[in-house]
Amino acid sequence: MAAQLAKSDSSEELVDELVEDRIFKFVSDQPSPTDALCFAIGELSSLSSPSLRLWGEPQQLEAAVKELDCARTARSFEVLSSIFGPSWQAEHSASGALLQVLLVPPTCIHDGGRGHPGLLLIPPGALSGSMSYTISSWLVQAWLGVSKSTSWRDRWLSCGLELYVLHRFIQEMDGASAASLQVSVRRKAFLRALSALPPESPVARLRCEGDQWQQRVGELKVLEENGFAMMLWLREQCGDSTAAFDSFLGTCAIPALRRKCLTSEEFRDLLLATFPRCPDFLLSDLQASCPFDMSEPWLPELESCDERSVVDKVLKAWERIPPCEVVGSSQAQVSNLIIRTAVLVKMKWNVHQILYFLDSLLETTGVYRESIIRMGDAYGFNLAKNDDVLARWCQLLIQHNCQDHVAVIKSLLLRQGELKYVTATFRALVQKGRSDVRWKFISHELWELVQPSLHPVVQAEAFRILDRGKCIGSF
Repeated sequence: MAAQLAKSDSSEELVDELVEDRIFKFVSDQPSPTDALCFAIGELSSLSSPSLRLWGEPQQLEAAVKELDCARTARSFEVLSSIFGPSWQAEHSASGALLQVLLVPPTCIHDGGRGHPGLLLIPPGALSGSMSYTISSWLVQAWLGVSKSTSWRDRWLSCGLELYVLHRFIQEMDGASAASLQVSVRRKAFLRALSALPPESPVARLRCEGDQWQQRVGELKVLEENGFAMMLWLREQCGDSTAAFDSFLGTCAIPALRRKCLTSEEFRDLLLATFPRCPDFLLSDLQASCPFDMSEPWLPELESCDERSVVDKVLKAWERIPPCEVVGSSQAQVSNLIIRTAVLVKMKWNVHQILYFLDSLLETTGVYRESIIRMGDAYGFNLAKNDDVLARWCQLLIQHNCQDHVAVIKSLLLRQGELKYVTATFRALVQKGRSDVRWKFISHELWELVQPSLHPVVQAEAFRILDRGKCIGSF
């Protein structure tokens, strides 16, 4: 029996243990939001290392430790502490391990992974992915220890803070180019979410009850991106350096948010107490749940980036390849392009470049089915271990009617039960099923296969998508 609370140096003490009734009582003097409590019940084993302690089934632990106990994980908290202050790292170092990780099956968690204060909840399937992107956001959540606001009006604050810290984290860990690419990827994700908003939900005035958040993922994405934009805008309005704004977050805002969910007005008061020269219009702007036009988020101008330019050149080269049925087309053109770019994409591109490339492929109409099929084998996308990469690739296979690659889609749905991956995949299947009825049969078969392994929240949302798309029952 173990207790893991928000701060590992708090006075956690086993005060009573009644073996007969298996009743355990724990005491902690640390203030913490109630939704930060996490109970895991089962026969779990653990492995420890200097930087983390891992909990899970015995057969999963060894492989998980090899991936998680790496230099990047150990350095992650150091980098975050160097940006926002050393207090959080010092508190965790007192207990030995910086981080505790619990491996949970997909049926127990609907959002794929989650960071609690000093604790990561991760499905085993996510460990086959790239530590440089997917798990980085969970590490940031674990370091922050900030609870999501229960108020839709103030949710921009916790979402925006999390994205801002992740942005600064990637800047320090991977460089400014990687951070710029990340902003580009999120901009594309924002535009996709915006286009998916139902017409009955006005973009300028989002409203949603707590139990409806998961059913309106598009609106939540819009709100998250505008929260991030708000943080960047506030940093600019404060008139001080980035270091001063980061110091304010680390010493004032983040500790306050760890204790409770701040309202917009409370955050405004903290900001004005630290930066008294802030413009007066902040007083009114921060009282609004979203001070920007939701259709045009305020994001920094994308700086010129060599890494992004390389991706754009490869994309344009593929767009110049005509379909095979066009007179003058040649397989030699495709083969030569693959020879020139395969090593570059597989060995030299980072995960941010690959995601940017796949997002660009989803947007363009100049790349044809034959080229997509050749890319999957040459660039290794069919066997991608990163779930973000594989999820985008599956959408491309569906979009280009690659019915002979259903096994790739199946591998994603069986490996990863996260809400955003499952719903995006089934939405793409439903969309394609409107023009080709065969995809409706494929959707139904995949649903029957993966349904038992999904969390109830994910099941309900996926069923709603398939039911509205008339992919359930008779067609």
